[in-house]
Amino acid sequence: MHQIKTANEKQRAIEILVDAYFQAANVTWMLKTKSKKNLKAILDLLFYEAKAKNGAYISENQTCVLFLYDQKERYISLNQIFRKLHVLIFVTGISNGLKALKFQKQVATIRPKEGLLGMALGVIENKMTTATIFEMKRTVFEVSKAKNLPIYAETTVPRLLKLYKALGFEIYRDMKHPYCDLNVWFLKKE
Repeated sequence: MHQIKTANEKQRAIEILVDAYFQAANVTWMLKTKSKKNLKAILDLLFYEAKAKNGAYISENQTCVLFLYDQKERYISLNQIFRKLHVLIFVTGISNGLKALKFQKQVATIRPKEGLLGMALGVIENKMTTATIFEMKRTVFEVSKAKNLPIYAETTVPRLLKLYKALGFEIYRDMKHPYCDLNVWFLKKE
């Protein structure tokens, strides 16, 4: 995997993530109207944050996307503020947006404050090959080793839980999602 550098790579990454998350209740519960356009707005927000923190990756065969960055890195820009306001007002609506913020605050109290954060992971379902898994695993280990930090992630998707376990992650906590019928698994890789 390599860091996303071009507009075409960014577009492909967002397409992969939209397809991966469109049926995922862990994200779509917060949308005012379930649509790929609204989901794309949220993923664009996450992409620009990950890219600014040097943590937006795509696989060489462009079938896998990973946002992985140091939690301590800060990123504030006027464009990002406008993206957040757009998502809050037009994509989630105020009520769901506030619920999403409350949920993120709850997650933040559980997740350790230091370490790398795996914010998004998307793989084209029928393209998840052993080679892609090894490429992702190599990237995760290289980033973790270079920064000498553990990695943390959360998922509500059993298929991704299996992938994280194949990458060497362990569950350190779980909880019931407060706004939909899902289990949230908290994962770490030392």
